[in-house]
Amino acid sequence: MLRWLLAGGAIWLGVGTAWADCLTYGSPTTLTGTLISKVFPGPPNYESVAEGDSPETAYLLKLDRPTCVAAGHTESGEEAVASVDEIQLVRIKGATRNMGKHIMVIGDLFPGLTGHHHTAVLLDVKTLRRR
Repeated sequence: MLRWLLAGGAIWLGVGTAWADCLTYGSPTTLTGTLISKVFPGPPNYESVAEGDSPETAYLLKLDRPTCVAAGHTESGEEAVASVDEIQLVRIKGATRNMGKHIMVIGDLFPGLTGHHHTAVLLDVKTLRRR
């Protein structure tokens, strides 16, 4: 029994340590990856462009490496996300000329909450630089 308790404690400590290494909501975050675009279904039903929903093009950062995001203010939707490999970029300037390029962005993370948010985590871009 003691062996199971020690093993469980080690697993719990490992999880806590892993979340400590994750990104956080609301503070300046620097990310690198490739800028891509994807078309998602928009209004009225956010389900299928083929069935009449408006197409919405979103700019995404395909991260160099998957990462995680620690929970913040859960009452405002800042839930923990265990694995993130794409992040939707908002208020991005220069997207067209940087499409398909390796870039670095700096901004604030926030959770996807509406039908216009196409990833679990988004970045409000403050700075974009080509790498």
